[in-house]
Amino acid sequence: MQYSALVGDVAQDFSLPDTEGTIRRLAEFHQVGPTALLFTPSACSWPSRWQFWNYLRHYDAFVRFATELVVISGDAVNDLRRLQARLALPFVFLSDPDGRIAERYETGLGAATLLIDRRGIIRYHQNEPWLRRTPAHRLLKLVRQIAA
Repeated sequence: MQYSALVGDVAQDFSLPDTEGTIRRLAEFHQVGPTALLFTPSACSWPSRWQFWNYLRHYDAFVRFATELVVISGDAVNDLRRLQARLALPFVFLSDPDGRIAERYETGLGAATLLIDRRGIIRYHQNEPWLRRTPAHRLLKLVRQIAA
């Protein structure tokens, strides 16, 4: 059975390594609060860095709503670890080098933003060209609606 990642569907759980090599599951994030999945072919690219800086400016607001920002990238764990340390980013970075999870979540060209609520329901899913990523303030507005 092919999985479809449509708004209103239950998000399919997955496991990927983080920057410390620890295997993390999607369910561990959304059970605490809303989870934003930021898919990118490479976290080291300038469009991705712009997105991270945009989300970093609003990070305290995401924390107030217990929202975890999870970056899923095609980069290797070591590359993600260096990037996270160099830019001092508080987000969770997960490595998906073969694109298995990105494909499962139908990310189109590889860049997409999803918002998953505490029950594991996809509340927002947008495939995005490189330079038109979902801005943090728009996703934060959706997080506020979920929390209300």
